[in-house]
Amino acid sequence: MQATHLPQTLVSFHLRPLREGGILLAKRKGAFIYYSVSDQRLIDLLSFLAGVRSSEDESRQEGSFFPPIQFMQKWTDGGD
Repeated sequence: MQATHLPQTLVSFHLRPLREGGILLAKRKGAFIYYSVSDQRLIDLLSFLAGVRSSEDESRQEGSFFPPIQFMQKWTDGGD
């Protein structure tokens, strides 16, 4: 929630189908649920895609990425 600046209800709304689809694993600890990616290859794919630039991106500053990619990079580099 802190990284996305979204309310808990909205984050849960988006995480549920990812969990039900097998993309995320959920582990409950008390009142909290901790999510992790079910397959490391998904992280590898997202990391690979982070280096792919669209034709619209040509006008942007060199080395810039779309905001979701910046979030994903923080998330994967930050560990748990």
